[in-house]
Amino acid sequence: MNLTQAFKIAVKSIAAKKARSVLTMLGVIIGLAAVIILVSYAQGQNQQMRAFYESLGTNIINIQASSWNSEKVSDQLYDYCMELDEYVLGVTPVVQMYNQTVIKYGAKTLDNYETPWEESPQVVMGNQQFSL
Repeated sequence: MNLTQAFKIAVKSIAAKKARSVLTMLGVIIGLAAVIILVSYAQGQNQQMRAFYESLGTNIINIQASSWNSEKVSDQLYDYCMELDEYVLGVTPVVQMYNQTVIKYGAKTLDNYETPWEESPQVVMGNQQFSL
């Protein structure tokens, strides 16, 4: 059997069972559409995440300073950054609370009396130059 005969037999089979052929084509079309939609969605999400991370900028540096003795390292770091005013646009402190703390804002209250120190809340204070 050559290629021409195989093609003729296939066409006759498709013509003889039209309902099965239509359902098969419908399944293939729906399957391809689903794959195309999912791939497009994933690419869109990747582009959106990339745009978000690019919007954060490459000029933001996070520095965590601590000292074993009770020196005011954060004050020294702040003073040093203010000396570099032509390079540093703004400084925003971050305060981590590891002891028993109560935070109140309006009618809401958050306390960490029963919270382990690893899960303690973190308060980020900012100024006019600080943005997320």
